[in-house]
Amino acid sequence: SKLAYYFDKKAKLREENIFSNPEIFTKSQTEALSFKHTSPARLWLRFPLHNPTDVGVEKIIEYNYPLAKEIILYSLSSEEARGYPYRKIYPNSLSEPISLTIPAHSIRYIFMKINSSDMGLLAKIILWDPDAYYLHNAKKQNAIMLFLGAILTLVLYNFSLFLLTKDSAYFFYFLSVSAYSALALFMESASFFNNFPIILSIHFLHLLVYVVYVGAISFTISYLQMQTTMPNL
Repeated sequence: SKLAYYFDKKAKLREENIFSNPEIFTKSQTEALSFKHTSPARLWLRFPLHNPTDVGVEKIIEYNYPLAKEIILYSLSSEEARGYPYRKIYPNSLSEPISLTIPAHSIRYIFMKINSSDMGLLAKIILWDPDAYYLHNAKKQNAIMLFLGAILTLVLYNFSLFLLTKDSAYFFYFLSVSAYSALALFMESASFFNNFPIILSIHFLHLLVYVVYVGAISFTISYLQMQTTMPNL
């Protein structure tokens, strides 16, 4: 991996200090970086984009963490301003790929500054060719639809059993699976969540995690209290 990072715990270093001291960066040994929430922390990422061809090449950068509030890009060899805030086309969307064009016969060192959010700092950078990205995205949407169909069947089946038997175990199973499914779709940035303002998205994420845990624990307790499944202790 060519990705390197620097975690500025106090968010004190200025841009010029970051750009002129590449030795402060640590080469990433994992696909995804994770840091607990500290304020006002700041995460810096650094990676090269090399284009040895005779024409400009488009790349899509996917910052795979949908709750990032602000990402600022810097390119040391850019003819424009060295840094600019990345503004989403759809401001309330949870995630959106970043498209960059690398000029012919050039190497650009891309820096990304990610400001601390309420959920900590996570980073997983994926670099795509445009065609590969759109093909992958189409396959992912198909997989989500299959997932939705299977989960909907499971949820309706257990809810029907709850209505017929009035057994709370089926209700808690229905609740836990429903919340987990919504959580999975949320983190995959499913399109029907895109209208959530980012602050509501964070609170909604907290709520879903809480419901998953409460539902799973309640289901386990209810299941173990059923006479036919009570273990001999």
